[in-house]
Amino acid sequence: MKGFKLQTETIQWLASIGYPIDSRTDREIETMFLWEAAQLEIEPLLLEKIVQAMWEVPHEHPVKPIRKPWKPPAPKLP
Repeated sequence: MKGFKLQTETIQWLASIGYPIDSRTDREIETMFLWEAAQLEIEPLLLEKIVQAMWEVPHEHPVKPIRKPWKPPAPKLP
């Protein structure tokens, strides 16, 4: 998605569900977010709006992941 910039809260959300965002480029973080949106079968912009809304609602417990965290695909053998 050209020109798509993730909000800070969205990046924090990715970290909270197990994505390794430390020392990652913006492009790598964006790819992780797009992969998560594809897994949830939801448009990326809509997912970001949902994440933003989650940060606006006060909650006592951190958001728990609903499934295993993202892992990069294994390299294909020749």
